[in-house]
Amino acid sequence: MLKLPMFEIGGIQLLKRVTLIAKDGKVVKVFYPVFPPDRNAYEVVDWLQSNAT
Repeated sequence: MLKLPMFEIGGIQLLKRVTLIAKDGKVVKVFYPVFPPDRNAYEVVDWLQSNAT
């Protein structure tokens, strides 16, 4: 239903790295691609602090 990004390796489908922010059951922000992965948590926290309601 969300059509999340996937990749296949060894015949197994896996989700790519993606961060979703949801509010009241609705996705309000998507972080994709997650690059560089070591910065994503900081970007998410910054976004949450800037968009707090």
